[in-house]
Amino acid sequence: MVSLAAELTKDAETNKDKIIAIYEYVIENFTYDYELAASVESGYLPDLDEVLRKKEGICFDYSALVTAMLRSQGIPARLDIGYFGEQYHAWISLFCEDNGWIDKRYHYDYEEGDWTAMDPTLESGDRHSHLSREQARNDESYRLMFIY
Repeated sequence: MVSLAAELTKDAETNKDKIIAIYEYVIENFTYDYELAASVESGYLPDLDEVLRKKEGICFDYSALVTAMLRSQGIPARLDIGYFGEQYHAWISLFCEDNGWIDKRYHYDYEEGDWTAMDPTLESGDRHSHLSREQARNDESYRLMFIY
C-alpha cells in the first residue's frame, strides 16, 4: 500500500496532485462489495492488503485505504465514521495547504475549480452506491460519530 501510494504520486508536484492521484486510482480501480456489505458484522476492520488484492470493498475499506495512502505520503487525513442519513457510513476528511481541512468533501472538480463530493464509495468504478451524488454533496446528510 505504501509503495503503491509512492508510485502513484511520484510525479506529483503538490499535495493536491498527490491527493487527486490516490483518490482517482481508487475510484477508477475498485468496486463496491455488496456481499460484504450485506454480511458485515460489528467489529469489522479492513485488511488493506486484502482490499488492494481484491480491488473491492465497502465504505470502511475505501476510506481506510485512501486515508492510509494519503498519510503514507505525509498528507494529514482522517477516517470519519458515522451516519449518512440513516445508514452507517465511513468517509474521509483531509488537510490541503490551499484549502485547510476539507471535511466531507474530497474530489477536485476541474470544471468548478473546487472540491466537491469526496466519497470514494460513491465515486468508485462500480457507480452503483447506495448514495446519490446529490446526497453526498449535502453536508447536512453526514453525522460524525468517530474520527480515526
